[in-house]
Amino acid sequence: MAYVPKSHTFEEGRTISSAIKASFVPRFLLEKRVVSVSDGFRSYTGLTVNEKTSFGISVLGEAWVHFGSYGIFLMAAIGAFFGVIMRLVLVAARSFPTIVLWTPLLFLQAAKAETELVIVLNHLAKTGALIAVMYFIAYRFLKWRI
Repeated sequence: MAYVPKSHTFEEGRTISSAIKASFVPRFLLEKRVVSVSDGFRSYTGLTVNEKTSFGISVLGEAWVHFGSYGIFLMAAIGAFFGVIMRLVLVAARSFPTIVLWTPLLFLQAAKAETELVIVLNHLAKTGALIAVMYFIAYRFLKWRI
């Protein structure tokens, strides 16, 4: 926490916007990027790790890196976003009760301590789309009511 304000300026949301874009815009529409998971860890902590090790700074770490102590508002927004996702699952459960059983998979990356925001959003978007497609195919084409 001391490294960012002293040796590295606050990011002020720059990587958050790229995380949102990378999660919800298809890859073929964006430029190709090669980023290691440990890049953020190195630049925001000043510590080095070898090539075989990867560290993420976590969503909480990203909140600090971007806004300092005001990062609590980013954490509240992320929590509210997770609440909206959970509300959508519960609304869908009125028609498809078994969809609730998929919530651990849906929030799998959100529960990991070292996972960065781009990975959490990517996982939510891709897993949510996969679950929706599976239920659509089961209901529409296979005539299963699961």
